[in-house]
Amino acid sequence: MDPSLLDVIVLNWRTPDMSAEGLRLAAESLPGAALYLVDNGSGDGSPERLRQLAPPGTTVIETGRNLGFGGGFNAGIRAGKRPFLITLNSDARPTGSVYRELLDHCASDDRLGAVTPQTIGHDNLPVGQMAPEPPAWRLVVGCLPGAWRLAQAKPYWPKAGPPEMIDWFPSMCATLFRRAAIEGIGGFDSDYFLGWEEWDLARRLRAAGWKIAIHPGAAVVHEGQGSTPKPLTPWRSKHARDGICHHLRKYYGPGWYAAGRLTSGIADLYMGLRARSMG
Repeated sequence: MDPSLLDVIVLNWRTPDMSAEGLRLAAESLPGAALYLVDNGSGDGSPERLRQLAPPGTTVIETGRNLGFGGGFNAGIRAGKRPFLITLNSDARPTGSVYRELLDHCASDDRLGAVTPQTIGHDNLPVGQMAPEPPAWRLVVGCLPGAWRLAQAKPYWPKAGPPEMIDWFPSMCATLFRRAAIEGIGGFDSDYFLGWEEWDLARRLRAAGWKIAIHPGAAVVHEGQGSTPKPLTPWRSKHARDGICHHLRKYYGPGWYAAGRLTSGIADLYMGLRARSMG
C-alpha cells in the first residue's frame, strides 16, 4: 500500500528530541506520508525545538495545554485527511518495515478498523502487554493504594504467527487506524487522561462493526513511559484511578462508579498522608 495514503502522528510532552527522532524514523520507512508532531501543552519550549528537529514538511500542532493521551492525538487526527493514520508514542521505535506492514494489513480488509504491532524491549524479546478488559470488581480493587496495576490483570503475551483478530488493544504505542473507523466513532474519549483508552476504543470500534487485529510479525520497540514524570507516584497513579472510575461510570453504571470512587478516595487519602509524612 502506498504510504502517501497515511498520516503519521507523534504526540509530544516535554520530550522534543525523542519525539522528533521517532517521527524521523517513521518518515524514513514511509516516504510520502504526511507528518504531524503534536505538542501537548509542554510549556517548556518544545514547539520551537520540534520545528528545528522535525523532518521537512512536518506540521507542528500546539494544543496550548495538556489534553491527555487521547485529547492530544485527537488534535493530530483532526489535522490530517488521509484514509489511514498511525498514532505513535514519542518513545516508539520501529523495527524493519513494521509501519508499512501494518498499513498493508489494514488495507487488506475493508472492515478492519485498526491494527496494532507486537511490542518488544531493547533485547528484542516480546514485552507483556495490556490484558483484555477485566470484570468491574477488579477495576474497583485496582483503585486501592498501590493496586492500580491489578486492574490490568495478567499481561497479554502475543503468540508468534500471522495476524489475528482480537477484541482489545494490547498496546497503543503504535496503532494504525482506518480513518473512517476512528473518525466514525468520534476519536479518542479525552476524558481518559492517561490510561484505559485501550478498552474504551476497542469497545466503541466493535460496537460500530469494525474489527481489530494484532500483527505479531511486525514489531515496535517501546522504551516505555518516555513522557511520564518520574517518580510515577502519585501523578501516574492518580490519573490511572481517574481513568478507571470514568470507565466504570461509562460502561458499568452508577453503582460500580461509586465503588470505584470509594476505593480511589481511599488511595487519595493514603497518598496524601504518605506525602505529608515524607515532607
